[in-house]
Order: sequence, then C-alpha cells, then structure tokens
Amino acid sequence: MAASGKIIRSIPHQDSHMRRSREKLLIQSTVIWFSSAFLLFWLWDTWLLEGPHGPYRWVGMDFVPYWVGVREMLKGANPYTSEVTLKIQEIVYGGPAGVYDPMMFVYPAWSFLIVLPLTLLPLKWAVILYGSTLIVLLFLFLRHLSVTWTGTGYNLFLPVLLLGALPFVIISATKAQLGYLSLMGLYLASRWWKEKPLLAAVALGFALIKPTVTVLPVFGLLFWAFLARGWRFLLGFMTWMLLLLLLSMVAAGFWLPDYLHMLSIKGGMPVLWSVQILAPPWNFLYVLYFLVLLGYGLRISLQERELYPWFSATVLVGMGLTPMRWIYDLFVGVLVPVPRPKDARMRYSLGLVLLSPWSLVFIPEVIRGEFAVIFFPLLWSLIFLLESVFQSSRLTG
Repeated sequence: MAASGKIIRSIPHQDSHMRRSREKLLIQSTVIWFSSAFLLFWLWDTWLLEGPHGPYRWVGMDFVPYWVGVREMLKGANPYTSEVTLKIQEIVYGGPAGVYDPMMFVYPAWSFLIVLPLTLLPLKWAVILYGSTLIVLLFLFLRHLSVTWTGTGYNLFLPVLLLGALPFVIISATKAQLGYLSLMGLYLASRWWKEKPLLAAVALGFALIKPTVTVLPVFGLLFWAFLARGWRFLLGFMTWMLLLLLLSMVAAGFWLPDYLHMLSIKGGMPVLWSVQILAPPWNFLYVLYFLVLLGYGLRISLQERELYPWFSATVLVGMGLTPMRWIYDLFVGVLVPVPRPKDARMRYSLGLVLLSPWSLVFIPEVIRGEFAVIFFPLLWSLIFLLESVFQSSRLTG
C-alpha cells in the first residue's frame, strides 16, 4: 500500500514536470520565432549582393521561384516556361540572370501545396513568415534529435547540434529554401513507418518536395518497407503521391516532361557532382566507395532485421553521389547516426563531425563548395563505419 501511495503521489509531480517542460518549450519557440522574424525583416534591405543589374537581396532569394511559380500556377500557367523564369529573374535580379544563377522553378509542381498560403502575402512578408517558421521547426527537430541521441530527457547534445547547424542555417533559412522540410519529412518517415504508417507516408511525400539528396533514401525506405511487408505504409505513400500528382496537374497540367527538361538545364550554375570534381581514377574510387557502403548497409540490415544501417547507407550515397547537391543540402548527414543512445566514443566522434562545417572558413572560397561536397560525405561515412565497429565490439565484449 505504501508503495502504491508513492506511485499515486508521483503522478501529479510527473504531470506538473511535463506541463512545465511544454510551457518552457512554447516560450523558447515563441522567442525564436519573433527573433528570427525581426532579424529577417532587418536583413531584407541590408544583406545585399552585387548582381547583373545592381545589388539584389540575399534574404528570400530562393523563395522567389516558389512564390512566383505558384502564383503563375494559380493563373493556369506552366511554372517551367521561360516566361515564368524571366519573371523570377526580374524579381530577384531586376532583369535577366545572364551568367548568374538562373533562378528557375526547378521543383516538383506538387510543392505548390506548401507555398500556396504564402502566395497570398506580399513577397517580403511571405519570406519572413516562412523563414522564421522554418527556423523554429529546425530548432524543434534538433532538440528532438538531441534527446534521441543522448537517450535521456536532457538536451545535452543540443548546443553542439545548433552550433554545427548554424553555417547551413545561415544559407538555407535566410534564403528561405524548402530543402529542410524534405530532411524533416525523411526523418519522420524513417521513425514512423511501422507504428504510424499513414503519417509516415505523408511525411515521406514531404521528403520529395525538394528531392535533391533525399530521393535515394526515399526509395531506400520504400524498398525496405517492401521487404518488411509494410503494405499500409507503401499503399499510403502511393495514394498520397497520386493525390499530390493529380492536384498539381489540375493546377499546372501534365508538368512532368517540362520538369525533367528543366532539371537538365544547368544555366550559370555548375552541377557539383563527384565524378566531375575529382580527376580519374579518384572519381571512380569515390563512387565505388559509396556503392560498397550501400551494399554493406543492406547486408547488416538484412542480418539484424533493422532498417537503420541500410537507411544510413542510402543517406550517405545521396550525400556523396546525387547531382545538384549544395553545401546546405549536406546537413542531411544528421540522419546517418542510428536513433539510439551512443557510447562516449561515438558521442565525441559525432560532435567533431557536427562541428566540422566551421572548418570551411580555412578553405579558399573558390573551391569551398567543391571541397564540402566531397569531404563532408566522407566524414559522415566514418561515423557510419565507427558505429558499426562499436556496435560489434559491444556485442562481442
């Protein structure tokens, strides 16, 4: 009776602690949102770059193609036409891009469902609303990741995660990109595909909003679900994608051929791909290395009947070999570690890799992008291999 009395008394205490935690998180999120909104508002007319027709804004520049493209879709126009591209360039640069980034609508047309409410706002306020909300979502994602990695209720890893994410956030969040929505969708799908298959299916659809880097893990997750007979998840994903496809075709017509053609246009931007950056035979060895990791991850997953080695390997191959991946896309490496508590050696190694983007300040700017897309996938591959080694040592120890 005494023991049961202690348990009963502890329940209100636990509820009170959870309530205080939720209130604290709400306050933190609110402060971050308003601080981010104010910062983006201030930077809107102060963070300028030199362009083909004079200074142009950095803040929100990658949001302009979504905003213009979806507004044109609402008028019945195809967002992949040269006319829409010119409208985008006029808003970003004040005229044709010339040798600068062509700023085209290079996204699947179903992304209009995300951007649609924001097209009702003027561009400046749409960018501020979206950018500040994205920063809050990233904070919540990293906070959850920290708790998952440490295996406790405390965010011991959060400062390292925030500091390591900062170089990517400075680029991606201020330019108001969609890529981190894909990252979070991929993460949720990998966690929910068994217990919450329909929600996971929707989340995986979000992972294809910007398919750069995420497309291989998406197909990898679907392949694993097929092997594991996750029929509800697979059926839910196919249904969700069919719905997105139909809705986007109502808005933009049969857009797939135009989208694929748009992807083939490099414009003024190089395609950062390892085969082009590295000289032979290093480029072939680089590709072979990641393909071997892919096979190794599948082998371990089949042996252990566990998704994550295979999923981690597909993330690595996406980082290492997918065309058109930029520095900020490489933040997807945070999905490589398995979502369970790490021993001390893994935590130290993981912390160093998370902070490694700051090493780019020592790399000449002219080769910084090429260096990053080669070097960071290799670093995250070491985390993948170390995790496998430490796991084996625990099993045999």
